[in-house]
Amino acid sequence: MKQELKDRLLFLGPLLILPGLLVAWPLFEIVILGFKTRVTLFGIDRWVGLDNYQYLFGGDFRFWKSVTNTLYFTGVSVMLEFFIGFVFALYLRFGAGSVWWKTILLLPWAIPNVVSARLWQWMFHSEAGIVNHILQTLGAVKAPVYWLANPDLALHAAILADVWKTTPFMTLLLFAGLQRVPESLLMAARVDRTPPLRLLMRILLPALRRVILTALVLRFLDAFRVFDVIYVMTGGGPANSTETLSIYAYRTYFQALQFGYGSSVALVQVGMMIALTWLVAAVLKDRRQTV
Repeated sequence: MKQELKDRLLFLGPLLILPGLLVAWPLFEIVILGFKTRVTLFGIDRWVGLDNYQYLFGGDFRFWKSVTNTLYFTGVSVMLEFFIGFVFALYLRFGAGSVWWKTILLLPWAIPNVVSARLWQWMFHSEAGIVNHILQTLGAVKAPVYWLANPDLALHAAILADVWKTTPFMTLLLFAGLQRVPESLLMAARVDRTPPLRLLMRILLPALRRVILTALVLRFLDAFRVFDVIYVMTGGGPANSTETLSIYAYRTYFQALQFGYGSSVALVQVGMMIALTWLVAAVLKDRRQTV
């Protein structure tokens, strides 16, 4: 038994040590920094306890604005991706010509995030963008719309870019779930001439319950830490109207060089992501018990 334990430690040791060096130690450093004020440029490094968090929750209106932007971006983009992705998944599973659609739907997902964001930035350009060109050609607008310079439109433009980029991921997950629906259930529904809406609500959705919850939690976590799409398109502007928690933490760290306060922002974001994961996992556990 001892020899078996030694063999396990011998093979698993590198797998345990490497994540510890790459993840655990930096995380520990960030936790410690969250209780300090460290501005390396001015040689400031002192322990302040909970002062960072007191100001973060009590007086930092920019932080709460970034929380609002993050939650809005996450909720709207994930819901749109789910509904559009589910429609595409149904077509791929039951429609004709699905082989070509599989290839086409993968193209946005295959494009790097930065390239995709830059593409949409040019498409939303007020003078040279194709979006304004189409709208003006159709007579929908008379003058160019400043999509990325308008605080009321910039975040929605970023949401549209994110939905275009990540809907294929949601589609593939849901399509894989539809592939696992027993053919006997579908055959019985055809024999009974079950209406499409009843087939969807009574057979497909219950069968996809676990897949749906898994897809949602993956996309919620990914969207909650969004950075590259918004940073490339708007840089968090105009007037911080598209600044998310990730962008705020980045600016606090690398632009303001406030490593202590930036660590507290990052830790709060991680805490929110853990809470979101726990919430969805709790729903998933309850649902599984009822299946």
